[in-house]
Amino acid sequence: MKTQTREMTTDNQGQWHVNNVNRHKDTPAILMLSDDGIILNTNKEGAALLGYSEHSSKLHVSKVIPQLTKIDLLEDGKRINSYLRFLSRIGRRFEVIGLNGTRFMGELYFNDIKVSYKHQIIVMIFPVYHDSGKSAHLII
Repeated sequence: MKTQTREMTTDNQGQWHVNNVNRHKDTPAILMLSDDGIILNTNKEGAALLGYSEHSSKLHVSKVIPQLTKIDLLEDGKRINSYLRFLSRIGRRFEVIGLNGTRFMGELYFNDIKVSYKHQIIVMIFPVYHDSGKSAHLII
């Protein structure tokens, strides 16, 4: 059985590199979701990347990440769906659509926390960039 290896390095500017694809490791867009997937809040990187503001209407995360439309975020209402955790651990890329119409690929990581007896979901989005040697651009 053949196995494929990928070299991952980091440079002095905090970029992760996997072959010709890199992503910034320090500034993910972070979304805080309710247990039913409604976006409650985001960090400044998430607001900038997705065009989301605190005045935006409460949207379901599937409006930003369409592949989550048919996936239950929580198992038994308690923990993040193990399939989503698996996909994030293997580096599965998801299409992300900003409210301004921008489309790009992102690596997503999921976690859940309990706040005041309610589960909330944290989604970290690392935009994936392709480095062509001359300039880096989002993979679309």
